[in-house]
Amino acid sequence: MSLCKKTATIALAAIAATTLTACPADREDVDQTSVQQNIEQNVRENLEQFAQSSEFLENVPAWQRWQNLFVGIGDRALFDPDLGARTDQLVDFLTNDVFIEENILEQDDDMIVYQLRGETFCARLEADEGLRDWADLFVFPRALSLVETIDVRTLMDLQNLFANLDTGLRGIDNGADLGDGDDLDTENQALEHNASTLFGFGQGVLSDCVSQINEADIRLEATSPEENDIDVRVLLGDSDDELMLFEFYQERLSVETDYSRYRDLLVELAEVNGADVQEFIPETMEGRLRAELRSEGDQRSRYVMNILDDIRFVDGRQELLVDSGSNVFEFDVNGQDEVMNVNVNIPSIEHIYAFEGGLDDAIGEPVDDENGRMARLRLDNIGFNTEFSVEQDEDALRLTNVNLGDNVVRFDIDEEQVFALDIDTNEIIVRELDDQVELAFGDDFELRMRFSFDQLEDELDGVQPWMQDEVITLRFDEADEPRILLRDDFLVEVLDGRLVLESQFEDTELVAEPGECLTADAVSMRPDPAGDRPAGVDPDDTDDTDDTDDPEDVLGEIDEDVDDPRLPEAHPFTRISVSSC
Repeated sequence: MSLCKKTATIALAAIAATTLTACPADREDVDQTSVQQNIEQNVRENLEQFAQSSEFLENVPAWQRWQNLFVGIGDRALFDPDLGARTDQLVDFLTNDVFIEENILEQDDDMIVYQLRGETFCARLEADEGLRDWADLFVFPRALSLVETIDVRTLMDLQNLFANLDTGLRGIDNGADLGDGDDLDTENQALEHNASTLFGFGQGVLSDCVSQINEADIRLEATSPEENDIDVRVLLGDSDDELMLFEFYQERLSVETDYSRYRDLLVELAEVNGADVQEFIPETMEGRLRAELRSEGDQRSRYVMNILDDIRFVDGRQELLVDSGSNVFEFDVNGQDEVMNVNVNIPSIEHIYAFEGGLDDAIGEPVDDENGRMARLRLDNIGFNTEFSVEQDEDALRLTNVNLGDNVVRFDIDEEQVFALDIDTNEIIVRELDDQVELAFGDDFELRMRFSFDQLEDELDGVQPWMQDEVITLRFDEADEPRILLRDDFLVEVLDGRLVLESQFEDTELVAEPGECLTADAVSMRPDPAGDRPAGVDPDDTDDTDDTDDPEDVLGEIDEDVDDPRLPEAHPFTRISVSSC
């Protein structure tokens, strides 16, 4: 199991502690009634405030179209249009299954310790799938899943760059029901959803919920730092170190998660069941995450996620690193003005892993071989803002204050940078037009792809000659807001501005004026995994009686002195043409 997939098991034990801040010196007295009542009141009031603040989003076309870019599986409970029913469900669970008289272990004037009991906890969650979504909301950081969505192979594939972007944008179907975990159609999606793993009974860490929860000895310590506010420290076994800390406050709900302690819980649950710890759990899990939902006045709410300490997961020869950062995700919802501002400030993320073979293997599935070469994929400081308002009369997605930094995507092999992608722009606008996608950019837009495979001491199979030292630049001239159309016939039409593609290696440029289209043939710059056959050539087009894979048998006579665009080593510019639309 890859490390990226194992990071999905972060969510697995979230349910086993679904309920978090430090204990001040002077605490209010508490009893069973006050704990129950204050938790219920504070959860209900904060969630109802958010529901009222965000109600207008149902009438914002852009949010209805693009919300799945911002709302993942873990957030869907919060952004569910029927948040009222979700709130009733959560309150009933906390007050009737968790913080109840029967679960009290010990009690003082200013503290009550509850035992999380498998008999009531597991039965309720097994029967009520909707409760599982709340666990992911505060526990599984979406930033960790980004490395799973970045395909270096696609980024390097210049002539298919726009087609791949078009396919990705069209694939965002916000009208569809997110469904339950069992409806997810890929292994990775299923792993990221606790409903299909934690309570699948037979998969993952938790296969016998009742006995494992009981033997793990999970305790919930409830105190009150101020009148009507409740802190809950989640403790594991005899340790006094907090696994999680919840705040059920009058003006906010928040949670902090310590991943090193969280791993202790995962290990405890796995060992109770005799599960293979190495198979399901990274050998190192470090870092702290804080998520907070705050009520800020009449119909005003804010949901913020912060990474307090650097996150680090290690599994064999794989590492996943996420730098600490404030306001990694921020949703500022103003119900009175009927506008929501979304701010994204994703810190640096690195995925380090071993591979064997050539370039195609380096950008493929990691291996555990100790002799393998090392690859590093880094995403660096991705930031932007966007606004969703009832005043918007179209479903365009407008990203402003775009900050993609230098080397926003960087790919290293054996600690040598071999590929980097830079994007300079202050604004990106995405519109759907009759099953086509229009992209508009700020007048400063420039995209640079740097290939520097000459830095490798050893030759790497699959590296084409032009990739040794090349800088490809895409920019627009003569337009304040350059625009292109990703057409349904897979052509890229220039609407405004003069599109310029430059190659340092070829010392040439391709230019497309407004009204002209760019097209690329089916040949890809990727090495063909089938062997010597030129990439893009359909093996079914060959003679079944011919056992050779000689390119000339497929393409005809090839002049070795000419950069033939039909061969994979040809520069991508030889496969891109400009013509009138």
